[in-house]
Amino acid sequence: MDVATTTAGLSDLKFR
Repeated sequence: MDVATTTAGLSDLKFR
């Protein structure tokens, strides 16, 4: 897993 992808995924979940 790429760090950027993981961070984006977590951020997306938090924003949602």
